Amino acid sequence: MPRLIILLLLLPASLKAQVEAPWNPDGNGDGCITTADLIMLLGVFNLCPEPPTVDCPETDAFSCTDTVYFDGYGYPTVLIGDQCWFAENLRSEVYRNGDAIPAGLDDIAWEMTTFGAVTVYGADGSSCESASPDFDACDESLSAASCGRLYNWHAVDDERGLCPIGWHVPDGGEWAALEGFFTGQGFIGTAGTALKSASGWMDGGNGTDDFGFSGLPGGFRSNSDGGFSAAGSGGFWWSASASGSDGTSRILYHNFSTILLFSNDPRRGFSVRCMRDD
Repeated sequence: MPRLIILLLLLPASLKAQVEAPWNPDGNGDGCITTADLIMLLGVFNLCPEPPTVDCPETDAFSCTDTVYFDGYGYPTVLIGDQCWFAENLRSEVYRNGDAIPAGLDDIAWEMTTFGAVTVYGADGSSCESASPDFDACDESLSAASCGRLYNWHAVDDERGLCPIGWHVPDGGEWAALEGFFTGQGFIGTAGTALKSASGWMDGGNGTDDFGFSGLPGGFRSNSDGGFSAAGSGGFWWSASASGSDGTSRILYHNFSTILLFSNDPRRGFSVRCMRDD
């Protein structure tokens, strides 16, 4: 054993003269750094001439309700019918490929933009309204922690993708399928109530959150003046589907029990949910 420890300590210096630099610790090129690579290193000294092949561990073992990590944050997931959803609004500041999403746009820049952009409720605009019963939604740090970030539809439509690999922004058909599931479960005219969180809505407009979607009233950013409105009273989520030059959305209000479908100017800032690919 002492001889083996001394050998391992001397390996880096010894290998410098025997292998090309820079040294690649993944000796067998299988994408994993395992005991097989150590055995291959020992093989340089004729201690193990034929290292065995070791397979990488299976990485496709995701189960809905597992946490998904993206841009430094862990998102809980929830299975609703046969669809797997993020159980929180997206809060990433980068596209799937790591490119930064433009942020920090003032009122005029937000109103004029024709490219993807992200903001936090109350962060960059000169006007802000909050009807949230639980916290001041115009406090950007509290808003981001509770309701995530707001994205214009240009960001949703960007080919780089807002959601992590294996996930996407649901289109109109997928939102309709979600509504159809609720109808099939007996929520006739009350799917909105079933989607809304059990707290956070003004004037007693809380939902029952029957399936863990936890829809929060995160409000929106206006396309006309860059101001922030409806936090506490309305939740707004983009769909990936277009309607002419507009984006489409699903909306929940504190005083409505249904899910509303609207077409909206693509410069508006709405929340985003990710859904797992089939």
